[in-house]
Amino acid sequence: MDDDAAASASKKRKRDEPEAPDPPTTRDGIGGGDEGLDLISRLPDELLGTIISLLPGTKEAARTAILSSRWRHLWRTTPLSLVVDCGLSGQERNRIAIVSKILAAHPGPAHRLFLSDIRLSRDRYGKFNGWFRSPSLDGLEELDFTSSGDTFCWDRRTRPPRPLPPSVLRFAPTLRAASIGCCDFPEINAAPALVLPRLKQLSLYEVAISEAAIHR
Repeated sequence: MDDDAAASASKKRKRDEPEAPDPPTTRDGIGGGDEGLDLISRLPDELLGTIISLLPGTKEAARTAILSSRWRHLWRTTPLSLVVDCGLSGQERNRIAIVSKILAAHPGPAHRLFLSDIRLSRDRYGKFNGWFRSPSLDGLEELDFTSSGDTFCWDRRTRPPRPLPPSVLRFAPTLRAASIGCCDFPEINAAPALVLPRLKQLSLYEVAISEAAIHR
């Protein structure tokens, strides 16, 4: 009798205990833990956009579009961080073409523009001016512009003039940091004087700038 009662009680306990959950299913539909799960793609778009914005270069950020359909639109909805240097392309003419394509494809706004290793020559003045006027760069917060592909700047007394397009001044309301070198700063004729309400850091080196422009 005691054995029968113990067996009956054991069966009752088993019926009352909750069933253990099934192991998680992998992408192939086979149980076995979290192997094969794309956990990063499960994050919301806002976090994925932050991850993309922290990648070291523009090429790496744009390449995320090939990961899957889930990632395809994310680069274009993330604030643009455009780094133009030798890492983008080895040849200067290729870098110019790539920059134009990126600005045409990305709707903005922009977080950072690092523009180096492309000379600001007279025949490219219109190209630079068009880039700075692009809606993709609306809201630009960080600007690093050096109009030389050389490792050093030429003496401004002997080098040809390299006037910075005045269109770069349109970023004044949103810029937090700016570094400009190896060019001629434009005259500031607007009234009132140029206002940089959010600027925290400004670096000017090897720049020809008038005293009037400094005061403005």
